[in-house]
Amino acid sequence: MRAMNARSERILFLAWQDREKRQWFPIGRLDAAAGRRRYRFRYIGGVKRAEEDAGFAPLREFPDRRETTSRPISSRCSGTG
Repeated sequence: MRAMNARSERILFLAWQDREKRQWFPIGRLDAAAGRRRYRFRYIGGVKRAEEDAGFAPLREFPDRRETTSRPISSRCSGTG
């Protein structure tokens, strides 16, 4: 996969909170390149700790924590529709 241009790349880090302990875990990273109209999601290191310490289960949309998922940005997600 080609590297994204740093000027057009947008990054969002995803955190998950344990309902019982109220502890937060950084679990994922979402990258979007405006020019390519695609996004890429991958789990980050905090997901392992979330699984071990709080029983985190992978998100339905991203079931395999070892894979990077790349999909087109839909008009309903891009703010243009």
